[in-house]
Parts: sequence; C-alpha cells; structure tokens
Amino acid sequence: MCYIYSIKDGIYFMPEKSKYKFTPVLGWSVSRYDTFKKCKRQYYYQYYGKYDKEVSQSKINFLKYLTSIPLEIGNVVHDVIAVLLNRLKKTQEQLDVERFIDFSSRESEKQIKRKVFFETYYSIREKILVSDLYPKVETCLKSFLNSNWKNWVFSEGIKNSDKWIIEPGDFGETRVNGLKAYLKVDFLFPKDGRFVVLDWKTGKKDVDKHENQLIGYVYYAMMKFGFYPHADKVDAYIIYLGEDYNELKAVINEYDISRFEDKTKEETENMYKYCGDIENNIPVGKDEFKMTDNLNICRFCNYKELCGRN
Repeated sequence: MCYIYSIKDGIYFMPEKSKYKFTPVLGWSVSRYDTFKKCKRQYYYQYYGKYDKEVSQSKINFLKYLTSIPLEIGNVVHDVIAVLLNRLKKTQEQLDVERFIDFSSRESEKQIKRKVFFETYYSIREKILVSDLYPKVETCLKSFLNSNWKNWVFSEGIKNSDKWIIEPGDFGETRVNGLKAYLKVDFLFPKDGRFVVLDWKTGKKDVDKHENQLIGYVYYAMMKFGFYPHADKVDAYIIYLGEDYNELKAVINEYDISRFEDKTKEETENMYKYCGDIENNIPVGKDEFKMTDNLNICRFCNYKELCGRN
C-alpha cells in the first residue's frame, strides 16, 4: 500500500514503516547530550552503568531512578494530561473537573509512596509529603484546563483524535540523516490543514533551550508524516503551565532544520568518541569519563556518593 500526505485535501497518513529495527548503537536525545555535556562520569553511570566493575549494577540502578520534587511535579502533570487526552480519544463524555483534580492528587500520593526521592536519600529532607508536590501539580493542571488549547481540543480537535500523537511509547524514535535520535513529543495533532506541537513545561523558563527542543519536535513531525523539510507546515508552542500561564510560539524554518541536523550529527559523533565499539554501544574505560570540576553540578547529581562528593 502506498501512503501519501496531502495538506490541500487535509489527508494525513503515517508512513507505512513507522517502527525501526532495533540496533544497540546509541541514540541522540536532548537529555542524553545534556548529561554528556554536564559531566562525563554522570553520563557513564546513567548510560553505561552495567559495565562498571567497581560498583554493583543494582546500586547504580537504584541511584539512577532517584527522583526529585521538581522532577516528579513535571512527571505527574505530564502523565495526568496524557491520561486525559487518551481518555478523550475513547469517550467524549463531559469532563468532571472535580474527579480529574482528585485523580491528580491520588497520582501525586502514589508517586511519593512508590519512588525514592533525592531529597530524602541524601538527607536534605526527612520525608516527602503530598503537600510538597500537589499544590504545584494542581496549579499546572488548572492552568491547562483553563487554556484555549484545552477548549479547542475538546471541541474541534477531537474530530481528528485518531491522528493524535501523545507521548509516543517508542520515545519518539526517528532518524536524523541516518542517525538514531529520540524526540519524544508531548502532543502532536493536525489542525486546519497543518500540524501543531504542544510542549508542556512546569518549571523555570529557559527560552533558548526550550526553543531548541521544539526544533527537534518539528523535525519528528516532518519525518512521522512525510513532509520533510517543510518546517513551515508545523506550528510549535511551548506551554508554560502555572500561575502565570504563558505560551511561546517558535517560528522554525528550513534553515533551523538544517542547523538541527548538523548539531545532531556533531553531538552524536562527540558521544561516539566515548564508545570503544560504536555499533554495539560499548563504552571505553570508566577512567576516560572524567568527573566535572563544577561542584554545583555535583550537588544535584544522583550519583554523587559514588564520586565521594556527597
């Protein structure tokens, strides 16, 4: 079967081959390269801990999955919005806001019970309470519920809900000039013969960083729906949820896409230099992954006890 994409007729089809065959070679992502830049030893523990001969894998995995209050606020908000959008694809019953907010409260409590927090493990706080998470979670979710995007999605957007992409389960795997990359978009959907990307933010504004992330999500949309390199067919927004709701529309063109491709290639090759076997993603020796000299980074690092910096 031949799949096509047509803006004019408002027809949107996924390319026939939407899954990639597994390969062990590393895949670029914003978060992976951010870790690589911050501290090579943190990067080693995060992605190559199973090769460590000095520390048990169970210990490294335990530290790897420590969470934090700000991180968990973001996780709960993203998860609850994703649940709401997926529910909307199945039923158009009117949303019970009170039940929705109660569900988010229970999700906050659930995460506190099932996860170990950085703040308690490193004795910054004695315990984590629902009140440490939920007020901010509730504020962000109410901000979303009061937004024009929520109203549009519930009234008009629902008509094309079969074409929505909500936090893809494959982490947004794609290829950037043949290189593996992960671009996990929060919400991607068609609107008026175009596509829209919405990226939820619950923390501090970092416009430059967040705009760069949007370029990646636009790239994902183009590859997913087959209209590369026409970035002008995608409207991309950063949605800052919170008391001061704010949204930023990024204007992305083909020049931005070209720069993104070059940047991804350069950063992937930088990470390849720390692989003894690139095809199998096997790292060079641990000693080659030097610790950062910036102790401020160590303050918030899950693995700091392994480096004697706790």
